[in-house]
Amino acid sequence: MTEILIFLGGVLSGAGIMWVIVNRYLLPTDARDRLIKHALEREHQRVLRDGPTAAREYYDDR
Repeated sequence: MTEILIFLGGVLSGAGIMWVIVNRYLLPTDARDRLIKHALEREHQRVLRDGPTAAREYYDDR
């Protein structure tokens, strides 16, 4: 059982490291900027829809 947990931890750790490498070095800057812009626009639309109070409650819970 311990060996399985160690193996899964290694797999997840490796996946996290690869995610950082892909995002930091392999993903073109304009694509990364588009992803960030899209995420910010989506959050802005949510705030417009739900109102600023909902946004404050969302961030206070984090």
